Amino acid sequence: MKKLLGIMVLGLFLITPSQADDIRDFQIEGISIGDSLLDYFSEEEIKKNLVDQNYKDNKFSIFEYKGLNSYETYENLQIGFKTKDKKYRIYYVDGVILLDDFKECYKKKDKIVNEISTLFENETKDDQGIRTHPQDPSGKSKISVVYFDLDSGNFIDVACYDWSEEIGFLDHLRVGLATKEWNDWVNKQY
Repeated sequence: MKKLLGIMVLGLFLITPSQADDIRDFQIEGISIGDSLLDYFSEEEIKKNLVDQNYKDNKFSIFEYKGLNSYETYENLQIGFKTKDKKYRIYYVDGVILLDDFKECYKKKDKIVNEISTLFENETKDDQGIRTHPQDPSGKSKISVVYFDLDSGNFIDVACYDWSEEIGFLDHLRVGLATKEWNDWVNKQY
């Protein structure tokens, strides 16, 4: 019974594993690291849904697709790829679940984190607890995030975002997969 519940939680909230030894084996709404974004969206859709970035360099671009009604779990997706790559190879994929009741976020996050922990027992888990979100100068927005740093250098993160009314963003749960190369690039942008 316990095993069945774990499989259901993973299927409902997170990602689909085929084997737990490589991040490319996981999916968010059927999309995996290393896939081509062109397998899921047309080049026109990709260009139409690029995120304006304020990064130091443009090595990577971010595609964002909001209001997904054809997907099972997530309402929004963010996907990162190398800007000059004509094949749009995926280095980062993030699924977003919008929340009406923020209290549910922590419950869902804990279930997902527990399931990932059982799949990656020997990997480093970094629970950063609840802290002020750095993009809110008022200090009212909060983030609670758990990172799984895999031996390969790739990572998985699960986070609850509790935005202040002044910021105006929607509260949400976010589950992400990223390569080491993506993570290294993002960390150099701040």
